[in-house]
Amino acid sequence: MTQTEYNTLQENPNGKIFRKVIKGVNCITPIILDYKKYGNHIAEISRSRENPDLDVLYGVTVITKKDNEYVKDDKLCKAFYDYNKLEQYLKELENE
Repeated sequence: MTQTEYNTLQENPNGKIFRKVIKGVNCITPIILDYKKYGNHIAEISRSRENPDLDVLYGVTVITKKDNEYVKDDKLCKAFYDYNKLEQYLKELENE
């Protein structure tokens, strides 16, 4: 990730909200790809580090707005080894 890409993620308004609720990074999928808003949800989309012995793991951590406050929504947090399945899940989240 370039410094410009990192700076863009840091300025992402959804990311700012997300980081107020979830502190730090996921140790399994520490490379953040994006923050996206889906209705009352904000998702952090991340992946594991490159490792020639392991498949890449993609993670989705979700916070949901409840009673005017965002909280982590464990039932919506998922992990995928297949990027296409990740994209399919994000479409489902968008329609929830």
